[in-house]
Amino acid sequence: MNALRRRSLLVWALAAPVVRRAGAQASAPADGEARPKRCVIVFASGRNAGSEAAMRDWNARNEVFGRAVAARLEEAGWAAEPFFASVGGTPGAAVQQMLGRAASRGCRRIVDATVFEDAASGLLVVRARLHPLLGLAGPRVSDSLPEVGDALYDSRREFDPESLARLTPARLQALGRELAEGMLERID
Repeated sequence: MNALRRRSLLVWALAAPVVRRAGAQASAPADGEARPKRCVIVFASGRNAGSEAAMRDWNARNEVFGRAVAARLEEAGWAAEPFFASVGGTPGAAVQQMLGRAASRGCRRIVDATVFEDAASGLLVVRARLHPLLGLAGPRVSDSLPEVGDALYDSRREFDPESLARLTPARLQALGRELAEGMLERID
């Protein structure tokens, strides 16, 4: 399997630099002000298309999983902001919006949290990847977006497709918390 196939949609969609049209830079707090929490965007995205009902189900699974990852990171002291991209949407546009939000909030990390059926293996995958955002430190072109770096942490659980019905919201919440827990020691 080549390197491009190993990367998530999030990384390869950003291989070429993208440009942000608008947005504000985060500023450092003044002396005596409380420092803001460290920031991370949890990008939860559906990947499997199908009927409208099937796409709603994939979106719901990804939202539950993404919120659970974000909740665990919040508990650990991170300002974790969920960002959802719907199945059937435009992935490139969603990624650009997410990167714009990350840049405006000063987030230096993103988590790619997703539930999908892998067409190549036929397996159902629940995955969380932690990526650095590159290009936020030092001088920047005012309208440029950060780029997504290679995964610092990649954890997944694989299931046979017949287990889809058993991936209830409660089970996805537990998996989200579990995968986020493993990420905490690498998220600096």
